[in-house]
Amino acid sequence: MSEQSYLEQSFPRFSEPVVTAAREGRLDAAPLVDVLERALIVASGVAAVLQLETVNIVRGEVSTPDDGLESPLSSGIMHRLLELARVSAESLERDIERVADWADKCCAPEGKG
Repeated sequence: MSEQSYLEQSFPRFSEPVVTAAREGRLDAAPLVDVLERALIVASGVAAVLQLETVNIVRGEVSTPDDGLESPLSSGIMHRLLELARVSAESLERDIERVADWADKCCAPEGKG
């Protein structure tokens, strides 16, 4: 029995032939760079929304009407921001799947791609 939790298991999306081709410089990097640029934007946005959620929760717990601070954002606004982050991450996941499928076809042995 494995001592590793199923939550710690890795399920790489890029196949070994793709990884090998990338390491050997035989794979066009442009689609990978494009998806990495998008990933950076999505990750930054998701991080900002999560930071806002954290600050908003704390502010909601400690602020009073008399402290002069702005009220926390409503739960409705926070829900919409969290949904935006979720949808963005899911879109990025689909982009990565598309690039991984493209890379598999590029690295398939002759007659299989």
